[in-house]
This record gives sequence, C-alpha cells and structure tokens, in this order.
Amino acid sequence: MRLLLLFAVFLSTALSQSASLFEFEPNLGQYPANVRFLRRASGTTGSQVYLTRDAMVLRNGVRLQIADVDPAAAMEGVSPSSTIYNYYVGNNPANWRTNIRLSTGIRLANIYPGASAVFTNTIQAIGLSSLGRGAIALTLQPGADLSRFRLRVLNIDTVPFEGPGGIWFSGGRIPGVFTVTVQSTAAASLKIESSDTLSLQATGLSPTAPTEFVITFPNYADNFNPPVGNPYIASLAYPPRDFGTDGSVAGPACEYMCSDAIVARFDGTGKPVWVDVIGGEREDEATAAIASTNGVAVSGTTASRDFPITANAPRPAPGSTKDIFLGFFDRDSGQLRNSTYGGIEGTAWVQQVVADSGGDLGVGGGFTTVDATRGYLLRWRPSENRFLFSQRLDAPVAAAIFDAGSNLHYAAVPYPSPAFTVGAVDVAGRPQGSVITVPSLVDPNEFTINIGEILIQPAVGGDVWTVYRLFGKAASSRALTAVAKTSSSRGQVILNRRIVNDGIVTQLALTPAGNLKLLARSPAWTEVTTADAPLVAACPDTNYFVILSAASQPVYATYVPREGFDFGATNEPQSPAPARLNCFANTAGRLPSPAAAAGQLITLTGGGFGPPVPIYTAPGADGKYPLTAEGFQVRIGGLDAPIIAVARGLIAVQVPYEIRATPDPVSIEVFDNGIALNTIPFHTITSQAYLFDTGDRNNSLNIPALAAVNQDGTVNSKTNPAAPGSIVSIFGSGLGFLSPVPTTGGLHPIPPAGPLSDTRLLRACLGCEILYLGSAPALSTAVFQANIRLAAGPSSAEVRAVGIGIAVAESPRSLFVGSPTGVVFVK
Repeated sequence: MRLLLLFAVFLSTALSQSASLFEFEPNLGQYPANVRFLRRASGTTGSQVYLTRDAMVLRNGVRLQIADVDPAAAMEGVSPSSTIYNYYVGNNPANWRTNIRLSTGIRLANIYPGASAVFTNTIQAIGLSSLGRGAIALTLQPGADLSRFRLRVLNIDTVPFEGPGGIWFSGGRIPGVFTVTVQSTAAASLKIESSDTLSLQATGLSPTAPTEFVITFPNYADNFNPPVGNPYIASLAYPPRDFGTDGSVAGPACEYMCSDAIVARFDGTGKPVWVDVIGGEREDEATAAIASTNGVAVSGTTASRDFPITANAPRPAPGSTKDIFLGFFDRDSGQLRNSTYGGIEGTAWVQQVVADSGGDLGVGGGFTTVDATRGYLLRWRPSENRFLFSQRLDAPVAAAIFDAGSNLHYAAVPYPSPAFTVGAVDVAGRPQGSVITVPSLVDPNEFTINIGEILIQPAVGGDVWTVYRLFGKAASSRALTAVAKTSSSRGQVILNRRIVNDGIVTQLALTPAGNLKLLARSPAWTEVTTADAPLVAACPDTNYFVILSAASQPVYATYVPREGFDFGATNEPQSPAPARLNCFANTAGRLPSPAAAAGQLITLTGGGFGPPVPIYTAPGADGKYPLTAEGFQVRIGGLDAPIIAVARGLIAVQVPYEIRATPDPVSIEVFDNGIALNTIPFHTITSQAYLFDTGDRNNSLNIPALAAVNQDGTVNSKTNPAAPGSIVSIFGSGLGFLSPVPTTGGLHPIPPAGPLSDTRLLRACLGCEILYLGSAPALSTAVFQANIRLAAGPSSAEVRAVGIGIAVAESPRSLFVGSPTGVVFVK
C-alpha cells in the first residue's frame, strides 16, 4: 500500500507541473461533436491535442486510443485548474464565456468492468530544455481483467519494436522516435500485439487494492516560459483547423489565416492567474498588455470583422481590412470591460504601447496603403473607452514614452531609412516644441534602421535620448548601435554617435543622477568595460549593461548575468568589484566556451583583478613562457599553465598539452599573490580551432581584420590589402592535432615541423589553395599557421563577402584583397 501511495503522489505532482498556459477545455459547441476536450497550444506552434470519446489525438493525427471502450463510459474533467479562463470570440456577447476552470486531467470511467483511465499532459524538464509528455493513467480494481486492455497507436505509419525503456516507433509521421513507456506499482511491461496495438503485462497485482499503470508518450506540447519582470503577456494562439483523421472531423471555417489574441496575467511564482482568448473569424494578435488604473490595457491587430467590441466603443467598426484593437480588462478576473477598434486605415500594425501614471494608453505604429507607408499615434483612456486624440504621421512610429508631465514623446522612422524624427505631443495631441530630424550616421544606401530596435527616453532638462540600431543592406554588413540626444525646445540634435554596444538594446531608463542606462542582449564578446566592472568580457548567458553620461560617455559598463540581473535597481556603482573568475573564452575567436583543446590559448575572464594596462610576457632563457606573471599563477587540472598576458579582468594562458580529454571536468585555479580566487570548471576536447584577428576596429563595418600577413611581409588590412593570386599567412589556435606534440609554453622551431599531411582543408574560399597548414615558426606552440594562395579572379570594384575557414577553424573577421579597381572583402 505504501508503494501505491508514493506512486499516487508522484502522479499528482506530475499533473500539477504543466508549463502550458492552457489545460483541457470542454467542448461546449465551439468544436465538432466528436471532440470532447481540447488543450490549445499556448504559442504559435499549433501543437494542441484533443480527446475523443476513447483517444488522445496529437498533431499530425497520431492517435493513442484505448480499444473496445464501453460505449456508455463517461468522459469528465478532473482536477480543475485554479487559473480563470475567459473566452471572447465573436461580436455577440451571448456567446462569450467567462470564469471558466479548465481541467488538468480527463477521466474516462468504466472503460470496462473494474477499469478506468485518466488522460493528462505534463512537461518533463531535461536540463535547460523540456519535453511534452502525454499520459494515460489506468486504474485497475482488484479482480479486474488486465488482459482486456489494449492501447492502439494509430496513424503513425511505422512498425513498433522493443527499444530502451519501452516500445519504439521510429520514423513515420513524426520525426525522431515515438516511445511509449509504462510505470506501475506492479511489475509491468508493454507487449507488441500487432503493428498498431500494444497490451499490458503485469505480475504482482494486489488482490485487495487498486493497481495504477501510467503509460506515457511524447505529445509535442509546447513549453511556455512565464514572463520575467512583466506580470502580463500578450500573444496569439492558432485555433485547431484540422482534427485529423479521427472520424474525418473538419475544423472550423476560417478565412485566410486564423489566430486568436491571447492575454494572460501571472502571479509572482510564474503561474497564470487568468488567461483570455479574444478573437473573431480571422487573424487576431495581442501585441502588448500593460497595467492601467486597476486594470490591464491591451492593444493588438485584428483582421476580423466580428472582433469582440463592447457596446460603448468609439470605433465600433474596423477602419480597414487589418485594423488595431484596444481592450481593457479587469485586473483580478481578466473579464472584458471596454474594447474598440482603432480606426486605422490600410493594413495597420502596433509597434509601441505605453501607459502614463493616470492610466492613459499611448499607442504608436504604422499602416500601409497601396501607395504609401505611414504612421499613427493615439491616446486612449481605457476606463472611459475614449480617444483623446488619434493622429497620422508621415512615417511609422517606432518608439514612444510618456514623460513626468504626461506628454507623449515618439520617434518615427521612414521606411527604409537610416534617419528618423523625434517629437512630442501633449494630452490633447498638440505639438510640444519642434519635430527634429536626426540625420543618418552612415551611407543611407548601405544602412537602414530596424524599426523594432529603437528605444526613446526623456532626459533631464527636457532633452530626449534615442538608442537605435542600424542594419547593413549588404549580406556582409554588421549591425551598428547608436545613440542620439535631441532638444525639442531648441530644435536641434545635441549629439548623434555610435556607442560601443553591438547588441540589441532591450531596456532604457535614467539613473537617479540623470545618466542614461541601457541593457543589451546578444552583445559582442569584447565590448568596452569600465575599471570597476565585475565582468570585463562576455561569458555564456550574459548581457551588456552600460551607463552613459550626458555627453554619451561610459560612466559604468560591464557584462551582467542574463538571469537574475535587476536592471531597475542597478545604477552608478558605489564600490569596486570583488576579484572573481567567471568563465574562459577561446583567445582567437573570443567565443566564451566551457571546453578547449590541449595546447590552445584561452583567456580567463572575470573582474576585480589584473593591471589596467595589459602586460605581455615573453619566453625566458629556457625558451618558455613563464608560469607566473604580475603575481598571478594559473593551474588547469592541477598543471601549471604558461601565462601569455595579464590585463584587467583577463589572463591569457596556454592549456597544457599534458591534459587529456576526459568526460569529467577539472578545475581552473587562479592565485593572485598566493591568494586563491574562485575556481571554474574546464572540459577538454580534441579540437576547437579559431582564427585570430588584429583587433582593429577602424574599418567602416566594425569588423576586425584577420591576423594575416601579406606576401610582402606586411600586416593585412583594408588600407593594405593583399594582391589577388598572392600568398597570405593566417594564424589561429586550437587545432589540437599538431605532430609532433609541441612543448607546453614553448616556441615552434625554425624551420617549422612538417605540415599536416592533408592540405585540402580550406573551406568556402573558392579558388583558394592551402600551401601549408601546421606549426607557426618562432611563435607560441599554441599557434598554428596556414599559408593560402588566393584566387586570381577578375578585377572588380564590387565588395563581396566570401566565407573562409581552415579545417574546423572559423572566424567572423575580415581578410582584405586588393584589385586594380577596388577591394574584395573576404569574410
């Protein structure tokens, strides 16, 4: 009995850990009659599952059916969810359904005498990812006949076989392996009866107590990650349009693409308090949800002519074939209080939604007509369902924000363009100061602003900051991030310049001192950091945080953890960073990594240690790099590592060749004048090669050149390109298979050791040829060299990108090749 109770606890715990927005929804007439319950997808994957009277049907029509179920067996929801669900579908309030509780499990009682089943869905965590699982929990009463139970796996188009852990279906309708397993308080297993039928075998059934069997299988359920910081989400979900082959049940009629807007509120633990489904007969999507006067204001787009609009709507009919909508919902119950169309012409979209302290909503975006793309800006009072103004602009609004005086500032971007305008309006829509055009920093023929990556922030004294990202139109171009400061009262651009950050700015705010702070995800690996930075270079799962002065100079800049960093609470630092080691990176490619090859150059990364001016070591009288430098000593797996350089928060070392690849990690230890810093794990791998770059960021695309030497012995650069057909030498680290094995910390001999036998390792450089690949003469034994003869090629002024790689070595850097009529750009 104790085993049974433990198993029941396991089952109930699994049932409560679903990571989806939705549970099982009863069919009350909204779906075809054969569908009894449906679990919607909580995203755009369309991976909903539904239940018929005896089966769970997955995507692609794969069906898990309990065979020979008693026709009188009743299906009912069990374990109602605490989440409130509201369904506002169509413009007839009589069809709206509120305060619904969905079920986490569906019970099918008395499938045959003494047996019942419960259908459930769970999310199984696997490291940082998750796997959706369906389950059928079979309960067998004492004396019931287990041999009657059959599970049919239909529409999978493959033959089952016994595999590790259960019955496998490999291939067929769903890629990968579809595995059906069983767990039980008894000794149980699944047996293949035919190509589509499984039976249950068990021994040790209790003669006095029920026996539980839990049959699990992939259901491809989407995993929803609760929002971080914002308690609301706005999204969409696709309703089912096809109910597969089960009785040839057709999906609901839908013009073009169908989707419903989804809005949800979460508590502090990440659990949904309520979920609203809002939509009509066509495509609907919620773009943003934001707190407003004890409620939640929502905006999005709708192509439905029957969108749920309340009776007091100022715009009861859409202004175009794809208008915007505005909705106001009760904070506690999620019930709809007010809604309206926006009345926007053309095909509209929502780009920015903000709320002021009084609860008004500012919405900006754009719309397209047959002859133009323009913008709009409106102010809506949700509690009264009233527009205070709705204006049309010459360009789409990319960003908007309220200031302390409730003026609405905006940035509008003509598309496509690398320039933009900044303006402000008061509560009635009257202009405040001048509309200012911020000119392009770059050639408008080469770059354009990404309208989705621009943020605006009022500054001290009435000025306005705008941070924006420029994208190159050419395939070889890199993105540039810039900041502008404007004054509407003076009608001028105060500054407009590139900032160091190369990532995507996601948050913008002022510090108490009036400086501008920003957070960027996906930054470059080596952005500028200040002396007090606790992390001076990127590690896995880090963002980039910087505070800029009124003149846009960095006051504080550091890398920060992606999870757990409090942007709102972090301002000007008050104390120096403690000495700490965070991670290591491949010195050549600068990519943070948990593993490296024997002999490779790596850079230990952290903060609070090291000299402000880099110190580069040199081989001593014994021909080896030192094992100590500036008071630092490094051990990897207990072996002393030669130190190549020491800088602020960085130590470059060579991984000892004596380290061998093992499945278990070893430790990297750093000692500062005998005092141990924290340790970090290190994994060895056979090879992980990257190419060095020069670190030169003076070329127009902000792409450092490869560390390459032209045939005449000069360093390759954009202003000193190699000639077509000439030989260039490039350098890298991490090949890991040079032979003979070099000496750790030493130098390659002159003449060098023989080249690798296979010189056909040049990739993606069409017409190029490897002449040598091996040790780099007179350089550190961590460095390899490749001599490449470039393709001759015709002369051309065109700038083109050509990928280049040596063996497994990659680099995003540039090799420049000159020609009489221009420069060929080899990437």
